[in-house]
Amino acid sequence: MKWFFFLSFFLPCFPLLSLYNGNPAAPAILVEGLFFETDDTISVKVNYQRNWVLDRKAKIVTCVCGNMDVFAYVSDRGILTFDFLNRFSFYGELGSARFNGSHNIIGGKKNQYETRDQLIWGVGAKQVLFNWEKITLGLDVKYEKAKPQIRWMTQNGRFFAPTSKSHLVFQEWQIGLGLGAEVKWLFPYFSVRYSNVTGSINKLVKGFLPGGVGFKIKNRKKFGLAFGCSFSNGKHFNLTIETRTIDEQAITFTGQIRL
Repeated sequence: MKWFFFLSFFLPCFPLLSLYNGNPAAPAILVEGLFFETDDTISVKVNYQRNWVLDRKAKIVTCVCGNMDVFAYVSDRGILTFDFLNRFSFYGELGSARFNGSHNIIGGKKNQYETRDQLIWGVGAKQVLFNWEKITLGLDVKYEKAKPQIRWMTQNGRFFAPTSKSHLVFQEWQIGLGLGAEVKWLFPYFSVRYSNVTGSINKLVKGFLPGGVGFKIKNRKKFGLAFGCSFSNGKHFNLTIETRTIDEQAITFTGQIRL
């Protein structure tokens, strides 16, 4: 148990830097709410989540082949969760996100982009597969999508005005299998994740890219790891901190209240 606690709690403190995976024991951590009792068949939770993706490690698959130097975003979102028997959760997410990225094209030119802070949404589900004493194995599946407008773009520092139709399409789905533990009011965990990212930057100014006005992207690595820890006494409120590595560099803070 000591080695598990060390890995899951202290690794997030180092710069390991997808989608937020979350604690595999999440459906069972908050068992007492403001209105819902422990033995209620259905309960409701509300979350606030702040997500920093420092680099999603994407590559370009059309037009200007190569890796994105940076593909990052920051998002704020609210989450509504429905729990069933403290073992299964279904949730929906709604918020805003701002993306930015850069890459090199033929001739040594460097292109940079940033989007407006606009709508991002997602859905997902968690299932506690089994418990053994203080250990929990859980499954998480989710999907999210965003379609923000391009706010600005530059080439070697020179500004280009995007068209009114210039935009990014971003979507991702993920499945994660995680192992969590309970150590008094701490719930450390780690998860293995498989994710698929697809996206495109579309309808840019003619001449900005060689041979087109847009390109498609996808993630370079499909598998990643998540390490995190939830803090709760099982009543009303839960705080979770998570970092993710290998397929992305990211950190997420989530606060949750059981109604």
